[in-house]
Amino acid sequence: MPRSGIITASNSLQLIANRERLGMRKKRAVLFIRCSVDEAQAIQNAARRERRTISAFVLNAVASRLSMQEKIDRTYAKQFVREMLK
Repeated sequence: MPRSGIITASNSLQLIANRERLGMRKKRAVLFIRCSVDEAQAIQNAARRERRTISAFVLNAVASRLSMQEKIDRTYAKQFVREMLK
């Protein structure tokens, strides 16, 4: 980073090049979501309301649903085991 602490377009490219040279590239995954224009606008508006990026909004929504599903699965698994032990 420059001595002033300000990252400009020119030195940010240099920082990226240095990271790549040092093997510090971020590992990323890509997820494509197909939706209608109306659904896309609804997602964008909801993300804006929550002051999140679209990626952060979608990731949060997916994580929330997975957590909920795991709780449901555990509940049904416990009920199933109880029924089998009767």
